[in-house]
Amino acid sequence: MKLSNSGMPHPPLPVFVLGVMKSGTTALCENLFRHPSLITAHTLPSEPVHWAKELHFFDTDRYDKGVDFYHSHFKPFPPPTGHRLIDCSPTYLGDVAAPARVAATYANATEAPKFVVILRDPVDRAISHWSHAVTMSQKHLKFGRHNHWTVKLVQGGNFTTFTDRGIKLWEVCEKTKWVEARFQALLQDSEAPTAWESCGASGLLSANGGFVFRGMVDEQVDNWGLHFPDSAFCFLTMGALHKNSTAAIQRIAAFVGVDPTGAWSHSNQRQENLHSHPKQALRDEVAAIHRLREFYRKRSDTYSRVVANGGWLNC
Repeated sequence: MKLSNSGMPHPPLPVFVLGVMKSGTTALCENLFRHPSLITAHTLPSEPVHWAKELHFFDTDRYDKGVDFYHSHFKPFPPPTGHRLIDCSPTYLGDVAAPARVAATYANATEAPKFVVILRDPVDRAISHWSHAVTMSQKHLKFGRHNHWTVKLVQGGNFTTFTDRGIKLWEVCEKTKWVEARFQALLQDSEAPTAWESCGASGLLSANGGFVFRGMVDEQVDNWGLHFPDSAFCFLTMGALHKNSTAAIQRIAAFVGVDPTGAWSHSNQRQENLHSHPKQALRDEVAAIHRLREFYRKRSDTYSRVVANGGWLNC
């Protein structure tokens, strides 16, 4: 699927906001949506309202409806110069198919789309993700909306159980499924898959170790790096956004090519979007937190480089 070469007006190129759950994507998107040169999506009739924020086009079967369907969510188009579409679907980051789909769609574009990636300390993120999952599961049970997964979260395990299970699942997959995939690629003289392509899309990992493997940003970023140059990505930490959201949005605006100085309404409110399950509530599971930090230590080079550079990279 590619942009049309017909005489129809071309839309501005998009900016994609990528990230991992509980890393500040909501706060970042809410601030970016206020910029007048960033064109937000709207829902079509019969679509749920929340799709205006997260279109989920490149990581679902909605992709099969074609690029014109995708762009119809942004019409009417403003002049391409000085404007960008903004697609805030953070889950694109970890989707195995999304990078190739975006690359194919904009293969005829005069320049690559831009990507803004917000990151957070992976252990803090995992704890927040776990807390959110437990909180939501308790609510679902209270109102009778539950399944095997919610019951397991509330009744059948703790942070240590799910952490160890997630770590083991990933390590086993690396030693079996990924090794086999690389061996087959060698036999067929084809490009070897990344660990994320072999293991990250596994339903087993998603169900049992999701809050662990979602924090493995290096593998997810590497998948995008196969299709786009480093210059297409701007990395920032959640802390950099919260430190000064106005300055952060101006810096991002300059990176994506829209006016960084124009007047627009913005929010300086600290929006961590965290749930009330502080670290001290896990004080009896310090060993699991330590194991998780060791697990991430060799898988968090991207986050470490962004932190070492003052919370920003490439922009």
